Amino acid sequence: MRFDVVTWNLLADCYIHGIGKSTLNPSSSSSHVDSSSPSFLLWNNRFDKIKNTIIRLDADIWCLQEVDHYEEDYKPFLSSQGYEAIYIQRPRKGDGCLIAVKKSVFGINSKLEVQLDDIAYLNGEFDQAYMKQNVALLVKVSHLATGIPLIIACCHIHWNPNLAEVKNEQVDYILNCINSVDSDLKSKPTPTLFCGDFNSFPESEVYARVTNPNSFESHYDNLSLKRGRNYRSPYGDGKEMVKFLCDPSLSRLCRWMRVLGINIVMDSWNKCDGEQNQYTSSMKSSSINAFFQRARDEQRVILTSSKSLRERAACPP
Repeated sequence: MRFDVVTWNLLADCYIHGIGKSTLNPSSSSSHVDSSSPSFLLWNNRFDKIKNTIIRLDADIWCLQEVDHYEEDYKPFLSSQGYEAIYIQRPRKGDGCLIAVKKSVFGINSKLEVQLDDIAYLNGEFDQAYMKQNVALLVKVSHLATGIPLIIACCHIHWNPNLAEVKNEQVDYILNCINSVDSDLKSKPTPTLFCGDFNSFPESEVYARVTNPNSFESHYDNLSLKRGRNYRSPYGDGKEMVKFLCDPSLSRLCRWMRVLGINIVMDSWNKCDGEQNQYTSSMKSSSINAFFQRARDEQRVILTSSKSLRERAACPP
């Protein structure tokens, strides 16, 4: 199985425009692009160059960080180039991580959205130091030509070089999630591709953990002893367990169930793919059917506060 992979921090447009701390000027709370700014910073110009690079490299897998303008720009463009994309946005931020695979090469089986803020709630105690709004995305795919499974992970680790402990905990947590995505991982390791912006130097502990040949097997057994924290897998301990699919109306419940180690994902059944005034009843029905189909495909129990959704004839039991 041979394929091409590119990982790339794109520098989110929202940071150039000064939403939050500017990447161009970390000491400033804002840095705005206006008519006097260099033309290469303007989004339309930047996105043209990004598109040209994606077309030129023609990779089979893209792992992208600091992605914004997803719905209006990246999603339709990647689809036009034959990619299937999955995106997770950072909480209370304008950017996120994206994994895109060429549909002619890979088929997507499942995904796991990892909220690294969950680390703050481990051991039943809240620790504000770990609330950094960082995320990771795990996608399980199959190589169409060979049927070989592959786990792809994309992350963006906290930036502050003075908070090494936060970085280490975030990487440990992602490694633990990777380990638990497949219940057979320890006895029959699944090939894993771990990409991202780790904000770390080669001599750092983060780098050592990720490049350690034992990181994707025995490393997890030592997490509690090594870090003094009681890690729980969002996918349980590999035994058969009930899996859940909830909608955004129960987002808080979803978060706490993840903290408890329950296999739960969140998705929307009321997606608007076009302009709001063009969102017809047939589009809504199609979105609901896709939500139901995901529950069937992944064998998940639906959790929702919507009575009308539960009473639909097509709703899985």
